[in-house]
Amino acid sequence: MGIICSKTLKNQIQGMTINNEGMINNEERIQQISAKDFICNVWVPKQEEWIQIQIKITEEKQIQYLAKDQSIIRIDALEDIPLSHQILTNLEQIKNLKWEVEYGKKNQKFAKFSVSWKGKKLSNVGGYYLNNGLKQGRWGELFEDFKGVYYSGEYYNEMRIGFWKQTQYNMKIGGGLYNNYGQQNGKWIELFENFSSLQLTCQGEYKNGKKVGCWNIYHYQKLVGGGICHNSTKIGKWTEFIEGSTLSGQYNQYGKKCSYWDIYENGIQIGGGFYDDKVKGDSIKEGRWKEKDWIVYYKNGRKVGGKELYVDDF
Repeated sequence: MGIICSKTLKNQIQGMTINNEGMINNEERIQQISAKDFICNVWVPKQEEWIQIQIKITEEKQIQYLAKDQSIIRIDALEDIPLSHQILTNLEQIKNLKWEVEYGKKNQKFAKFSVSWKGKKLSNVGGYYLNNGLKQGRWGELFEDFKGVYYSGEYYNEMRIGFWKQTQYNMKIGGGLYNNYGQQNGKWIELFENFSSLQLTCQGEYKNGKKVGCWNIYHYQKLVGGGICHNSTKIGKWTEFIEGSTLSGQYNQYGKKCSYWDIYENGIQIGGGFYDDKVKGDSIKEGRWKEKDWIVYYKNGRKVGGKELYVDDF
């Protein structure tokens, strides 16, 4: 499932660079960030659990990735490109990805960015930065845990334009168009997080950056779910595929799960329960839920009491 980082970190690093000749000077802001700790939760598929890592930006202009026991996973030197482009957002990338920045000569206003995976240079990944730190021209970018998957297309002053395709081992598996404002537009095929393991795609239409109409979920080429979007908000009946299970139920007009949801595995109902959508924020589980072999009770979104082994038909 990739990585979930603090919004504070993302907001503070957005668009920042380290000062050098011809580049933007945000060193003072970098020093402010270095005093803070940022915690990220990372899903490890092989272990089927979340782990915590810490990201530090130091006064020595380093990015450090630390395990929960404070052992160092990785250290990178900060480069003259936007800091938001240097923070790795996936455990596989933290372990296996290396980048190199080749700066132009004094009068050349660009920097070349190239990438290696497990020591092997990736010819289809990377691109050029202008001296203001913005991506420009043809670029290739990695999908989270890589597995041969990358995006490729055109940047204009950091904005994606035209057709972008998603490729795995040189075979097109997804993509679509960006309009002149950098918004997704028209028919798109998108990859789910952890696509390399699940092989899930979502197909539908964008209008000026918003999902509209019917969106279908496919496992390989088989339709396994989907529903209706209005301005990128899910509404009405949806069937979703999450971590190997199929969930089916309703979204209200505000995009919150409501009423009863069923859980299936291999076409067989294995559980389900009720979502309360009247609360502030996201909907919460309420009352009696069957979760695989167990009966669990929720109150205000929290489990209460013990769980019971289920021994009869649901």
